[in-house]
Amino acid sequence: MKSLWPTRLIVLTAALMLTACASVGSQTSSQDAETAQRYVEIGFRHLEFDNRQQARRAFREAQSLDRDASGAYLGMAMVYQAEGEPELAEDYYQRALSMSDETEYRHAYAQFLFRQGRLDEAEEAFRQVTADADYANRGAAFEDRAILNLYQNDLETAKTHFDRAIQLNRMLPMPYWHMANIHLVQGNTQRALDYFEGFENLVRADVTDHTEDSLILGLRVTEAMDREETYSGLLELLEERFPDSRYLRSRNDE
Repeated sequence: MKSLWPTRLIVLTAALMLTACASVGSQTSSQDAETAQRYVEIGFRHLEFDNRQQARRAFREAQSLDRDASGAYLGMAMVYQAEGEPELAEDYYQRALSMSDETEYRHAYAQFLFRQGRLDEAEEAFRQVTADADYANRGAAFEDRAILNLYQNDLETAKTHFDRAIQLNRMLPMPYWHMANIHLVQGNTQRALDYFEGFENLVRADVTDHTEDSLILGLRVTEAMDREETYSGLLELLEERFPDSRYLRSRNDE
């Protein structure tokens, strides 16, 4: 399965760092529990930079100090997931979920299920995550759910979930990108332009940056809407940043 948008992992890992560190084992001394929490935090910081061995050592140290530190089990699940060990990852996710009912944990597990191609299970897990009205990353979870809908070729449900993601968090760039693409494919060029302009606003605000795909999408949308000035600006940017772009090669072959 194709990965979800990379920034989603960074955002979720940061959220997990805060949530996982709040778990204290009931049979553990206060000092050991606090030290275990610090190791869990260190482990997630290493995971943010894909330093898996350092993360593994930190999570193992946390487990040795506090056997009920759910964040350490969640961290190990993510380490094994990154290393291509789905059975071990599944085992540690289940241990973490048995210790904590935090929505962040369920969100991480839902992403794992998605990457394993277990779409029906992932859909149910994402449904549970998005049902939590107080979840801080609820908008991101709706985005993930919409991407799953795309894999199921359910464009209308995907559109509903992307719009929900935008409603909850207007600073998420990819729902705008996906909605622009979907509407363009469906022939709704004005709606495609509206969503692409939403994406462009976030580029101008330095929330995200253009990729080759986003520039090509913008070119297709602005060409369809006869926005010559905007088209020229995007084309110049594509030529500057991605001179070997497939769009440019195709254009030169015409």
